[in-house]
Amino acid sequence: MNRKKLLSALLVLSLLFSLLPTAALAKTESFSIEGPRVSSVRTRAAAQTPALSSGNHASYMDRVAAMPDYAKEFYRWMEENSGPDGILVDPTKATEDNGEYYYAVHYTSGSEKFTFTSKDEMLATGSNIAASALEKEFNSFSLWTGVVHDVFDREHPEVFWLSGHSSVSYLGGWSYSTRGNTCTIYYEADLVVWLKYPGFDIRASKYTDVATLKKAINNRDNLVNDILADCPQGSDYDRVGYLNDTLTTRNAYNSAVATGKSSKADSDAWECISALTGKSGTGGPVCEGYARAFQVLCNKLNIPCVLVDGTAISFLNDEPEDHMWNYVQLDGGWYAIDVTWNDPFITSKPDVKNTGRENRKWFLLGSDSEVDEGLTFKKSHEIHNQIRADGLRFTNGPVLEKTEFNPNSTPLYSIGGKIKTGSADNLTLELSCNGAVVATQSISGKSAEYTFENIGAGTYQMKLSKPDHVPYTQELTVTDEAVTFDFTLRLLGDVTGDGRINVGDVARIYGHIKKTSVVTDPYILLVVDVTGEGRINVGDTARLYGRIKG
Repeated sequence: MNRKKLLSALLVLSLLFSLLPTAALAKTESFSIEGPRVSSVRTRAAAQTPALSSGNHASYMDRVAAMPDYAKEFYRWMEENSGPDGILVDPTKATEDNGEYYYAVHYTSGSEKFTFTSKDEMLATGSNIAASALEKEFNSFSLWTGVVHDVFDREHPEVFWLSGHSSVSYLGGWSYSTRGNTCTIYYEADLVVWLKYPGFDIRASKYTDVATLKKAINNRDNLVNDILADCPQGSDYDRVGYLNDTLTTRNAYNSAVATGKSSKADSDAWECISALTGKSGTGGPVCEGYARAFQVLCNKLNIPCVLVDGTAISFLNDEPEDHMWNYVQLDGGWYAIDVTWNDPFITSKPDVKNTGRENRKWFLLGSDSEVDEGLTFKKSHEIHNQIRADGLRFTNGPVLEKTEFNPNSTPLYSIGGKIKTGSADNLTLELSCNGAVVATQSISGKSAEYTFENIGAGTYQMKLSKPDHVPYTQELTVTDEAVTFDFTLRLLGDVTGDGRINVGDVARIYGHIKKTSVVTDPYILLVVDVTGEGRINVGDTARLYGRIKG
């Protein structure tokens, strides 16, 4: 709610108290409170630093443990409003307060009692209590919105126009009621993210005009489509190679800006739009521009890719420098690619396109891949993944394979498990992929086991069948490890699963029809449908009872 609505609510609260018996309650007053506008990463935040999730995660969102619901909702709001007609493009679509624009992320309220000896003391104490309670909540809020901004920055490199700065505050108020020398204060506030006010805009300075920004977004989409129009339709390895070669050929590394030798930096040098456009000189991309453009293109091709940043050296005794690169997933494994360093430059002519020397030296490497004598990739690229000073370090990302990707060696896995059925023999298990049968097995035994070896990554369909039994079909996805799935196969009508047909099965079907014992398992519903009509009714009980008598 905005300040006007909030104060109206507090005035209503005050009026309600004033209508209560005067012997019990004194007249109340309402006061507005506005917190200072601060960066959403605060060095003195009282809230505990967010913990990282256990394990390793491609998604930056999944890397954060115990994120509050309002922070998740704020992230979704940012995603929903990053389109051409969204609030992140046109902040004037947000809530307005005297020509300033904000989004209310979270609402908080509370109350507290205390004793007092004078009205002045009561007002001072009440004001301090309200301000202290709201400040405590605000500390946590500002920290979490900072985390969301960081996650969004890494997950959505296609959003190239945000300034990287944020501003948060709270808008609220408090009122009180008294009984004798006991006072109860009531406080509430909207915790808000600011989008635009004099001296601040969430957008970069060159994109504060909506028409200009929409044109740039349309240009981004056209550039992506133009680049991908010539992308090979073969393997992900071929497509990732094409993206690396295209970005290195189109661009010249912006060494003058990256080293601070030029004060004429184009803000796009750090964004995807620079490398997508293909630029050189002070308008060309630095490492972030290359890496972000690479991820934007991979995302469009549905190839898993993440941004990684830290410090890097290319030779054993180099001085580490701030850097950004990518991890990309191929055939279930994660590999490193440094598009920037695959586009070398001549020291004497740093901003001149060095055509013909583009390469794949830093292409799909593993952690133990040797990049120089005595220097592995893991040692050459130290991960920080810290987007802002004093911000969270997202170090629980994907783990690289130990060796570089070999396009001629596809990782193979297995699918296996047990089969339980009421009678032995005559089992047939069929494995298919994209409608084509990959392998077939004939299996015997009351509790048989099966294994399909040397299976590549992909999505498969398995069908287990046996005479007089209901076939069981299951879809499984093989990624980066062996897959286990156990089957239970039943006779048609064997609802109880005891391996035979009897009156217990009839009673079980009847219970489903009468809704006293409803069957929900999709496979058991096929077992129940004795007539094969696609629905369960008395015809199924009659058919099954006839089989028992027959």
